[in-house]
Amino acid sequence: MRRDRLETLRVNLGYRCNLASWRVMTAQRLLKRGLQLKHVAYDVGYASASVLTQAFVRKLGCSPTEWIKGQQEIPQNSTHETHGLSNETRDSP
Repeated sequence: MRRDRLETLRVNLGYRCNLASWRVMTAQRLLKRGLQLKHVAYDVGYASASVLTQAFVRKLGCSPTEWIKGQQEIPQNSTHETHGLSNETRDSP
C-alpha cells in the first residue's frame, strides 16, 4: 500500500475512534439524566438503540442498562468513595 493511503487510513481510523468515544460519553451523560435509550441513540447519531448498545459493549464492556444499574449502586454522598480514600489513608499524617 502506498504511504499516503496508509496515512489516510490512520487519520480516518483515529477520527472514527474519537467519534465513537464521544458518542458513548455523551450517551452516558444523557442516560444519567434519565432519557430513554432509544432517544439517546438517535441524539448521539446512531440509527437504533441496538447499535448504541453494541458501541457501549465495545467501549465499556457492558450494555447501557448494565452501566445505568452500576451508576445507581454508587453512593452519591460518600466522600470516601468519590475520593477513593480509605479511612486509614485519610487519617494518616
